[in-house]
Amino acid sequence: MDGFLPATVPSVVDTLILALDQYGPMSLGEVLAPAIDLAERGFAVHPEFKMHIEEQEQRFRSEWTTSGKIFLPNGKVPEIGDLFVQADLARTLRRLVGAEAAHQEGGRSAGLKAACDLFYTGEMAEEIVAFQKSFKSQDANGFESAGLLEVEDLAGFHSRIEEPTRTTYRGIDVYKAGFWTQGPVLLQALNIVEGYDLQALGHNSPGYIHLLAEAMKLAFADREWYYADPDFVGVPQQGLLSKEYAAKRRDLIDLEHASTTLRPGNPYPFQPQQAEHRPIPKAIDFRPGEVGTTGTRVADAEGNVF
Repeated sequence: MDGFLPATVPSVVDTLILALDQYGPMSLGEVLAPAIDLAERGFAVHPEFKMHIEEQEQRFRSEWTTSGKIFLPNGKVPEIGDLFVQADLARTLRRLVGAEAAHQEGGRSAGLKAACDLFYTGEMAEEIVAFQKSFKSQDANGFESAGLLEVEDLAGFHSRIEEPTRTTYRGIDVYKAGFWTQGPVLLQALNIVEGYDLQALGHNSPGYIHLLAEAMKLAFADREWYYADPDFVGVPQQGLLSKEYAAKRRDLIDLEHASTTLRPGNPYPFQPQQAEHRPIPKAIDFRPGEVGTTGTRVADAEGNVF
C-alpha cells in the first residue's frame, strides 16, 4: 500500500537526535553539515536511481505533483550523470539546525531538544499534518484517500533505547536489534554454525557456503513464523536464541544436500516457562519480497558503530 493512508509518524529525526544526545559528542549542525552540502550541491544521477524515477514518472506527473517538481527537474526524468539537487531537503535540515543554534545557551542537550521539538510539536509538525490531510492520492489498492495523522500523534511520539538481543559466538559477544526486526536471524545462524569447524571447511569453499546457507534457511524459517513486535505479540525470544535449541536445529542440516523447504522449529521447550502456542507446521511457504532497503554503517575512532 502506498499514499498517505498507511503513513506513520516519522521516527528518524527523534531517533537520530536521541542517539546523538546520548552517545555523540557533536552538535546537530556539525552532523548535518555534510548532508546539507550534498542536498544543496547535488549528486550525480546513477542508473538505478534513474530507473526508480522512470517507474513512477506517470504518478509524479498525474498524482504526486509536488514530488514531481523534485524528481522531474524541468519536467523531465534526469539523465545519468546529471546533478540531482534537493533544495527543499536542505532547507528542512537547515531549519532543524537553526532551532538548535537558537537554544544553545541552555547547553548541548537543550539545543538538540529544540530541534526535535520543532519537528514533532512545532511548525514542522503542523505543516506535515496539514499537507497530508489536504492531499489525496490513490493507493496501490485503487482507493483515493488522505492521511490520518494528527498533531497529537507526532507530539506523542518518542524513541526509546532498548536492550539489544545478543548471543555469543566462540567467546565473542554479538548484538543485534530485537525481534521486531530480522536482526536476530544472524544470532540464530551463528548459534547453529557454532557447532561446526568452519576454518577446517575453508573460507568460501563449497562446503562452507553450503553450511552457511542451510543455517540461514533454518533461521529465516523461524523469522517467518515467529518474529514480530514483542510489544504486541508473544515471541519465544529466549528459546529462539538458546544454544540448546540451536543444537536441535543443527541436526536438520544435511551436509551433502540442500533443503528446499522452510522449516520452522519449536523453541518453546527452551523457554524458561513453556507457553501455549499454535501448532507448528513442518514447512511453510516461502514469500519472496521486493528488494531490500538501504543501510548506513559508520564507525568512529572510539569504536562506536551506528
